[in-house]
Amino acid sequence: MMFSADDSPLFAPAEEDPRTPARVGPPWRILVVDDDREIHLITALTLRDVQVDGRPIQLVRADSAAEARAAFGQGAAFAVALVDVVMETPTAGLELVRWVRDEHRDTAVRLMLRTGHPGGGTERRITQEYDLHDYLAKADTTGRGLVSRLVGAIRAWRDICAARSDAQIARALLQVLAGGSPVPDEALYGAARDLLVPPRGLVRRHDPSAPALPPERLAPLAGGWELLAPEDAPLDLVEQANLAAYAFELTQLHR
Repeated sequence: MMFSADDSPLFAPAEEDPRTPARVGPPWRILVVDDDREIHLITALTLRDVQVDGRPIQLVRADSAAEARAAFGQGAAFAVALVDVVMETPTAGLELVRWVRDEHRDTAVRLMLRTGHPGGGTERRITQEYDLHDYLAKADTTGRGLVSRLVGAIRAWRDICAARSDAQIARALLQVLAGGSPVPDEALYGAARDLLVPPRGLVRRHDPSAPALPPERLAPLAGGWELLAPEDAPLDLVEQANLAAYAFELTQLHR
């Protein structure tokens, strides 16, 4: 049975605390996949008052991998899925992870695998073979440990979605510009750069003979172009992610 934790009487809305930051968006949707009722209750209690960027967390429960597949198919995106390894079968969680990535084609959701029987060799093999954000022992997923790791996963999903959105907008802009009068490639890159990050830095042709620079100074834009950031204003991690996604979109556009 699937349900939102917000629907349970145990989690009835509390009175508003004037010190609580105003909500700046809808709740972060987190899917909890586990066949142990106690794990669901502990997880809900641990995350009850947690907010990320002023937004609360909404838990959706699935008691099996089959119910999790149904939840993914209902449309609204999940930021994170906490997935138990052993459910209907000893590898049900692993099969669900593979399905999410390969068949459902959701490469953004952060998948956090939980196991009651952690092991060094098994953990190494699983993290190498499966596209996971985190691999946790159930004993480590209560209290502060779970909160800190989940907050990091939510923010990673947020940044992935922002980068993809910016890249799609940039690609649409390029298509519009390319469909009109001829415009030099440098102007197209410059226009998209201004859309993605604050107008700063120099769009230039890549010079193989130039000294190598770190990613906070130099970001490839595909097609032999690159963005050089000023030394006193390096690119932060979000900008680097945006530009990497943008470069991918440009590669697809020019195929």
